[in-house]
Parts: sequence; structure tokens; C-alpha cells
Amino acid sequence: KRQMPVHILLTKADKLNRGPAKTVLFAVQKSLKEMKLDQLVSFQLFSAVNNTGLDELKLKLQEWLQ
Repeated sequence: KRQMPVHILLTKADKLNRGPAKTVLFAVQKSLKEMKLDQLVSFQLFSAVNNTGLDELKLKLQEWLQ
């Protein structure tokens, strides 16, 4: 049984300061570990307004498509 990886974009990152953004990332990471999904699901902050996370997303997609 093959599992498909998932990459979650936590959008609206431009609305958060650095501290609250790190808090959100930590909370998501903790939740994924508790659900035993941390090996299958990746995530990142993203903002289309100021392109936060765009390079990281491109790298993830390239990784999957190689």
C-alpha cells in the first residue's frame, strides 16, 4: 500500500509576526506527531501577498517531481 505525501501551506503568513508564526509551526508539528503523520505530511508558512515560502514550495514540488 503506497501512501501519497501531503504538503500543507499555512497561508496568510504575512498577517503574523515572527513569534506567533513560530508558535503556529510548533503547534502543527506537535499535532502531526501526535497523529503519527509527521513522516508523511510536511508543512510551511506561505503568503501570496509577499511571496513568503514561495522558494520553499518550489523546492518541495521539484523534490516530488524528480
